[in-house]
Amino acid sequence: MFFLLRVAFWLSLAILFIPADPQISAEQSRGRDVSTFQAIGAAQSTYEDVKGFCDRNPGACDVGRVALDTFTAKARTGVRWVHRQLEGDDAAAPTMTGSTRNTIPNGLRPTLGWDAPLPPRPIG
Repeated sequence: MFFLLRVAFWLSLAILFIPADPQISAEQSRGRDVSTFQAIGAAQSTYEDVKGFCDRNPGACDVGRVALDTFTAKARTGVRWVHRQLEGDDAAAPTMTGSTRNTIPNGLRPTLGWDAPLPPRPIG
């Protein structure tokens, strides 16, 4: 997730340095000029507003935090799966000993559909 934010930031920064066509720029701005200091001030006020969002809407932040945690866990699982597939190294696969019955927390029980976890890799 943070990778996508970093990519968006750097792409935005790169786009700022690309010169604009003066004719198109004049048509779109309609005589409104924004100085660098005005743009920085607008960015600071936007940052302050976003920073206070969780104070105004704690429920939305909690739901967002849970959704982000779930997304992060799924992304990590996907990366591990891709890494194992590319490596093809079964020696790096974890081995299981003993009984694993009833050791899965309730929130991580397998579900049907797109949320289903990846099948376990064969052991040995």
